[in-house]
Parts: sequence; structure tokens; C-alpha cells
Amino acid sequence: MVGHTELGRCVKDDSGPSLFMQESRKNTNEGIGAIIIISETIYLLEKEREKKKKSDLETAMETMKPLEVCVKAAVCDPNALGNCPCSQTVLMMLEEKYVPYNKKLIDVNHMPQWGSKIMPLLARFLKSTDQSDGSEKALVDELQVLDEHLKVHGPYVDGDDVTSIDLFLAPKLYHMETVLSHFKNWTIPKSLKYVENYCEMLFSRLTFIKTHASPDCVISGWEAKLQ
Repeated sequence: MVGHTELGRCVKDDSGPSLFMQESRKNTNEGIGAIIIISETIYLLEKEREKKKKSDLETAMETMKPLEVCVKAAVCDPNALGNCPCSQTVLMMLEEKYVPYNKKLIDVNHMPQWGSKIMPLLARFLKSTDQSDGSEKALVDELQVLDEHLKVHGPYVDGDDVTSIDLFLAPKLYHMETVLSHFKNWTIPKSLKYVENYCEMLFSRLTFIKTHASPDCVISGWEAKLQ
């Protein structure tokens, strides 16, 4: 007797499972097979998208002007990368993001000293309560050296194009102008017109505008150090 449905229940014969059960298993197997096919298709599509995304990124990066990256040169060989973890970190990040760059090795024993004294001289002048202690003059003398250089080689430190040295100086000069104006009512002397112009150019750059802290935040940060 062939299995059949009777009053909503499945009746099976003595020869094996009901047709209902056989059909259910068949549908279940087909369903699992369909899910596997769909999953594999989605996986392959995602891989293709990632591959295309990576390809598009690499293509875009190939058209970019390479960045100039200054890194420490080795003590034993000025033409080899030095033992600086920070330098390696920067290079690894650029490699991971497929950003083109030109590596510039810097001999730290003969590296430019532009602005290296600004922050300690700023702190000394800011904390000074004695107008005759020479702290203001020391800062102005440092700015005078920069002013004379910009007069000959400006408008930026290395001429018409911004370099990493300018980006190194910009935040320091911004802090100097902001906190000395607030705490000491001090401004860059008018005689240092090239430094004045230099600051205006740096502070008006979009990269500076998008990344600088507000004057209030700079002031509150320094205020905490003075207490």
C-alpha cells in the first residue's frame, strides 16, 4: 500500500518511510545545498569587491605625488635606515596604506636645529617673574635667527615649498603666540617681520586650521603647568 495522507496525518506502508518524510528530507537537503551555494557566492563576491577596492586604492596611490618622509639614518651607515622605532612605525603605516613616499635619511648628529629651543625658552619666559633675567631676550634672539634665515631663504624655511621643518615649527610658534599673548600680553616684535609673515602663512594653511587646538585649550593646558 502506498503511503497517503489521512485526516491530516501521514500514513506509511510497511516498506519504509512515508512519502512525506522522503519529500521533507529531499527539500531539506536541497535547502542546505542552496544555502551553501548562496554563502559561497556571497563570499566570492566579497572577495572580488575587496580585490577591486584594493586595486582601485593602489591605482589611486600610484597617481599621488610621493611624500617626503624624513627618518633617522644609521650611525654606522648614513645611507641606511637607523635604529629608530618611530621611523619604522611611520614607514610601516605608509606601506600598509599603499601611500607612495620618498625616504630621506637624516643624520641626527647634523640635523637642522630650527626651533628646537623655542619651547624650553617659551616655558622659561612664561614662568619668569623677573623682567631682567634675560628670558625674554633669549627667546627673541632665537626668533631673530629664524627671521634672518627667512629674509634670505623664505617665505618658508626651505623656500617656496612647505617642508617637514615648517610643520615642526608651526605648532610651537602657535603655542608661543597664544600663551604669551594671554599671560604676558606679549607679541612678536615688529622688527621680526619675516617671522610675523611666516606665522601668518603657517596659521592660514588648511592643514593647520584642521588640526590645531583652540586657543582656550592651549591656554588651559599651559595654565595647568604654571600652577
